[in-house]
Amino acid sequence: MTRLECDALLFDLDGVLIDSSTCIRRHWCRWARQHSINLAAIMRVAHGMRTVETMRLIAPHLDVEAEAVRFTAAEVAETDGVVRIEGASELLGMLPADAWAVVTSAGLNLAKSRMRRADLPLPRLFVTSDDVKQGKPAPEPYLLAAKRMGLATDECVVLEDSPAGIE
Repeated sequence: MTRLECDALLFDLDGVLIDSSTCIRRHWCRWARQHSINLAAIMRVAHGMRTVETMRLIAPHLDVEAEAVRFTAAEVAETDGVVRIEGASELLGMLPADAWAVVTSAGLNLAKSRMRRADLPLPRLFVTSDDVKQGKPAPEPYLLAAKRMGLATDECVVLEDSPAGIE
């Protein structure tokens, strides 16, 4: 077993602590139909990216800021299909409250809504798309989390699953 020494764990949310893929796909499918956009094109780039950035790539002809607000409101309101990843609750329950944070491309309300749906404890610290100018793959979200925890980046371990987050 590999042993990692650190002062804090910085968790991505979707794909690491929860599985919201069914819910996310449903929302993107609905949005794609409304705008006559190919769902496969959306799904190729959406994982790990902020909604507004996905929309900028896929549909720059739309008012993506307004679209993203509506899209996120629908996601917050309807979380059917969001489930916790096996072992996530037990892992979080073993950690000191000040030793972990959630760093996600979702907004704060959406992150909390999904964690509640999955019956996971909420962290003391969230860093969300609401907190940064540049989302993943830019390092800003993880750098901000370490800073807000009062830690150097080499004192933190990131748990991430998306290509954008790993990059």
